[in-house]
Amino acid sequence: MIPSDWVPRRRSGDGETIGYVEMVGDDVVPRGLVGNALAGPTPDWDVAEQVVDDVAMRQLGEKWVLTTDEGHELTVVVLEIDPTRVVVGHAASAQVVGRPAEDGWRIEVPTDRLRPL
Repeated sequence: MIPSDWVPRRRSGDGETIGYVEMVGDDVVPRGLVGNALAGPTPDWDVAEQVVDDVAMRQLGEKWVLTTDEGHELTVVVLEIDPTRVVVGHAASAQVVGRPAEDGWRIEVPTDRLRPL
């Protein structure tokens, strides 16, 4: 779940939220849609927004690591995302063109269980 005090960064063309900027003291941290830090803190708001613009959407198309309740790590891809939830699928089946949907799986997971691969 994305904290309510993070400021959404919206794409200029359609207003779609593509990431967030978090205030941390006098600095700001650019964050992706999953809530992951895209870079370290910076005192420059414009720099943080540029990082979100450059990295956030591209990163969603990459593979992620999901840590399960049991501590196992699975390679997944993001299938759906909004400010309250993220749905992932097994990377091996989600990215194979033409594979039947029942071969793979889709689960909703907390964002704090995901990290970029």
